[in-house]
Amino acid sequence: MGKYAGRSGRPWERLKAQVRLRETHCWQCGQPIDWTIPYLDPNTGAANPDAGTVEHKVPRSIAPHLAEDPTNLAASHRRCNLVAGTNRHMPDGVGAPSRAW
Repeated sequence: MGKYAGRSGRPWERLKAQVRLRETHCWQCGQPIDWTIPYLDPNTGAANPDAGTVEHKVPRSIAPHLAEDPTNLAASHRRCNLVAGTNRHMPDGVGAPSRAW
């Protein structure tokens, strides 16, 4: 897996397109996402907080092996993605053993 896995490149663009097609609501706030809102405001050049983004449910810093796993990707508003930031915790079951050994 490359250094930029889950951040750039053709595979990442393809995965983001799949998420945009299948998800219409933010996985964090539950509100609809308007995918037509540009990421950058054409007037100011600033990032638009209402723009839709594709994010990793389990951050790449914690689970780099899930960087391009479609089940680890979700749609969110840019605002929700920023608020979550590093305050995210591991979802239940992630990292847990599959059975008692």
